[in-house]
Amino acid sequence: QDAGHAFIRINFNAPTGPSAAGNASYPANVKFPDLTFLREVSYRSTDAKHANFVVQEVRGLKRSVTQRETEKAERATLTRQDRLVLSHGRVHRLVGLWMLPTFGSRGGRKAGTLEAHTNGLRYVGAKADEQVDVIYSNIKFAFFQPAKKEIKTLIHFHLHNPIMVGKKKTKDVQFYMEVMEAVQNLDGGRRNMYDPDEIEEEQKDRDREKRIHKEFSGFCRKVQEIWEKDFPALNLEFDSPYSELAFDGVPFKSTVRILPTATCLVELTEYPPLVVSAEDIEVVNLERVGFHLKNFDMAIIFKDFTRNVHRIDQVPVVNLDNIKQWLATLDIKYYEGKSNLNWKPLLKQIKDFPDEWLEAGGWEFLNNEIDDEDE
Repeated sequence: QDAGHAFIRINFNAPTGPSAAGNASYPANVKFPDLTFLREVSYRSTDAKHANFVVQEVRGLKRSVTQRETEKAERATLTRQDRLVLSHGRVHRLVGLWMLPTFGSRGGRKAGTLEAHTNGLRYVGAKADEQVDVIYSNIKFAFFQPAKKEIKTLIHFHLHNPIMVGKKKTKDVQFYMEVMEAVQNLDGGRRNMYDPDEIEEEQKDRDREKRIHKEFSGFCRKVQEIWEKDFPALNLEFDSPYSELAFDGVPFKSTVRILPTATCLVELTEYPPLVVSAEDIEVVNLERVGFHLKNFDMAIIFKDFTRNVHRIDQVPVVNLDNIKQWLATLDIKYYEGKSNLNWKPLLKQIKDFPDEWLEAGGWEFLNNEIDDEDE
């Protein structure tokens, strides 16, 4: 503001300068080389309140256009999928399910229904635009995780090609139901273990958990029958985690409970999920093992050396033997070391000089690291 007036200045995208090189990089200038571009425009108003309203409206419009263009660009990269063929007659359903990722719409969320059709599944939310189709041929891994130490029972699909959920692209889709409802003790006191109300609530939770498990397992069994009967070539099967081999770790930003399965290493309770296929793993290096430390780190190196190494940090050392057992069961080679390695330059060197790396013994340098430290 200045002397009771409010000013609005709008800067526009324009060619960087008079040079041909700068103009060549600006798409609009390439499309319309003979036009003159406006760089900025200013407005003056005696109504500061209205000027502020206009600024907010312009910013909101800019956000919506940016979001629309981003969504359009993401949709352009999607792999074309088959259309869902709806089943005629009896349709197997699971009702009262929540979905992750969410559709991102404002307002109160409501549960939806998951339906099994001829060639895929359809989730129908409470609103007309909340609908997602998962085609069977696009499913890479399917997981059924009953609630044991978790608060929800879930079905999770890891896909070959990403799909759009709302306005975002994702390769993981999850449908779940919480087995325990949040209960708030208003008096703030601790109840006695023999309190009839407490016993009744615990019994209700157990009954609810059994009912949900029965509904989910029955639905998975029906879908499995469809896969085996009509899509045997897909070789799809619901995989359930080995809860007895579970361990804590930090795969992203927070500590979570990670569970091995027959085909993957997963964490499905928190979002974003972790799904690491055993087939994609080249080698695993267990780092910071020794020195009487309580925790160690797990570096997962993929067969595709262009992928970044995935780290799972702060794994309690009491889980070391269980992890080794799981890796050995799936014939995944692993090494132990006493220090963390900087994997980015190491993988670059391996990619740039693969013959020299193989002649030097390949991954055996990880064993040599242990020998050097022991000496």
